[in-house]
Amino acid sequence: MRVTVAYTVDLEDVPSEVYRLLDGVDSGLTACAVVSSTIQQCDGISDTLINEMVLLQERIATIQSTLEDAKGIARGYLATISKPPGEALGEMNHDNLD
Repeated sequence: MRVTVAYTVDLEDVPSEVYRLLDGVDSGLTACAVVSSTIQQCDGISDTLINEMVLLQERIATIQSTLEDAKGIARGYLATISKPPGEALGEMNHDNLD
């Protein structure tokens, strides 16, 4: 089961947070290469081959999800820093009224 996790960081920390997520993608891609190598070494069709393919699919899904998160955060960051300072502050104050 997949769940959504939300957290906050200071605006100036957003770029480093995006890069932290991308580091995780890099690690995931390395893990995919290892699993892919294992798949290539499988001799014939077997449960082991199928299990390795499932593992590879799961890792790819995790990477895709992380990339979507990083992309969304980066877009939100660019949208926020592109706004005039008063506009961004006004929206924050309005959001806190609820």
